[in-house]
Amino acid sequence: EGLYANHQGKKNIDAYHVSVIIYRNAVKQIQSKEEIIGILTNKRADEMKELSEMTLDELWQLFPIVLSEYNPEWSVWYKEEKANLLALLGDRIQQIDHIGSTSVPGLLAKPTVDILLQVSPAAAAEHLKKLLKSGGWGIMQENGLFLDLQKGYMPGGLAKRVFHLHVKPTGDYDELYFRDYIAAHPDTAAEYAALKRELSVPYKHNRDGYTEAKTDFICSIVNKARAMKKLL
Repeated sequence: EGLYANHQGKKNIDAYHVSVIIYRNAVKQIQSKEEIIGILTNKRADEMKELSEMTLDELWQLFPIVLSEYNPEWSVWYKEEKANLLALLGDRIQQIDHIGSTSVPGLLAKPTVDILLQVSPAAAAEHLKKLLKSGGWGIMQENGLFLDLQKGYMPGGLAKRVFHLHVKPTGDYDELYFRDYIAAHPDTAAEYAALKRELSVPYKHNRDGYTEAKTDFICSIVNKARAMKKLL
């Protein structure tokens, strides 16, 4: 059974046939032919585990911390995915924002577009999850209307476009304070970029550790940003 069921166990299949098989079985998660190529360059499909079958260490090895210089295409990716989400969820969306380092022009970042999507507290969580899954989103964590989802994490590695979607009930969230402060203060943005470069070496294969090591810096900036807002 599986991807090679129609090939009677044959393992040395040319790239064209592999791409066709992968496309047919994973079309909801693959967004372009380039993403299929990205999968093929890492590992033969018959050797791949499903992400749900991998240990945390295996996932960290497969998806290391890799930083990139700012890419203006990230803004384009966000706008296109925003349009997809609006078409998928309609008036269930109260507010949608591009957040994280890819939302700040000029900032060093992991090439993953983070989206904050706020919904009405009265929204039906199960129906919302069903709609998002139908749009190709995979759930990473969930707690009621607090959902973390992804697009672009494949058994063979990252796709060309990678997204994290953070769904929350409407509120006053730190992510927006941090984004706006960093964008308005180039010196702080440079300090943050230097911190990320430094941490990306020891935590290359430890995403939790990388995130935790940035927490004090991020919290200090959020506190400054909130204090500034109170003074306005």
